[in-house]
Amino acid sequence: MRTELVIFDCDGVLVDSETLGNRVLVQFVAEFGLALELEEAILLFKGCKMADCVAVIEQRLEQKLPPDFVTQLRARTAEVFEHELLPVEGIEAALDKINLPICVASSGPLEKIKLALRVTNLLPRFGVQPGYAQIGTCCKVMLRRYLKNLDLTLFQYWIERVLSCKDIP
Repeated sequence: MRTELVIFDCDGVLVDSETLGNRVLVQFVAEFGLALELEEAILLFKGCKMADCVAVIEQRLEQKLPPDFVTQLRARTAEVFEHELLPVEGIEAALDKINLPICVASSGPLEKIKLALRVTNLLPRFGVQPGYAQIGTCCKVMLRRYLKNLDLTLFQYWIERVLSCKDIP
């Protein structure tokens, strides 16, 4: 079997964002009266969708969060990312060794992915260049070139780690 494409998740694979993002979350929810330790937040929320995180927080608070909670959280997180986000140790060297098309696939918002890749200087490696690398939803188009019967529900589960297209059943 020949590998034709390498797909990377962003958070925790390319950029070391999980701890930073959860630190911002812990600080923000404290303003609403919810005390969480960073370690607890990481266990609860690492890799989770934002809607699921909000549901857990609201359940623990026994009240709804403001409608702009996610917008405010994303803005605060972006500010911290601008100053503190780093690439995952060794990722540049790993990317240097890959001589295949690469792309980023993440359930996070495209703007967050671009920000994370920009501040860690990884964005040029994932520029939108035909036949080379794509970011986020663009990756689905690229994948279709390699996999004729792509099941996008499987795609969501498999992007949690670096994998070859041939690894997707």
